[in-house]
Amino acid sequence: RLSKTLTLDDLYSELMNKIAEKLNDRGLKSDEITEFTALKLLAYQDLTSGSLSGEEVSKVAKDLGSDIDKLFSVGLLKVVGAEQKVKTLKHSARRGIDEQPVGLANTKFAFVHPSILSYLAASHAKDLLTLEKNSSIAKKAAEFISSHRDEKHYQMFLKFLAGMVSGVEDKDQIAIIRFWEAISCELDETVETGMNGSVTLWMN
Repeated sequence: RLSKTLTLDDLYSELMNKIAEKLNDRGLKSDEITEFTALKLLAYQDLTSGSLSGEEVSKVAKDLGSDIDKLFSVGLLKVVGAEQKVKTLKHSARRGIDEQPVGLANTKFAFVHPSILSYLAASHAKDLLTLEKNSSIAKKAAEFISSHRDEKHYQMFLKFLAGMVSGVEDKDQIAIIRFWEAISCELDETVETGMNGSVTLWMN
């Protein structure tokens, strides 16, 4: 029985934590597992660039101390193109892209569902928006949001992100400010409802 009304963000967060439970026996949540950190970054890269190459997947996994086998074990990535077997791709990843130019480097990947991509990308974007005040990375993320705020393709991503930033702790209020500035220049309207209320209204 649910003890509270769950938002869309809450439901997907619970889904990720349930998947995380099956991947570890230490009771870690998804935010505490390296593979989910990697998947969030990959989702954001996919959303911003429009594609996800095998080379990118392998590099992100390696940079974060994981590997493509572990990313696939989460179950949220799939190979685009029915002909190539995941087993072969994993073997190519272990040998290294430079040693095996045919395979990973020429393979495209995607997330199993657009909503999964949007949720994970929004999670990473929220992290970027909470970076230090003068961060050029946070500014670039805000510019991306501003550039695509009216495009239908990014609607789910923005709804997830709006829900996430509206629930941030006081120490991360910079995220909600940056998000609101990115989607609306009419900051005077926040006086009546407060910043969190304005973002909630926009989300609905």
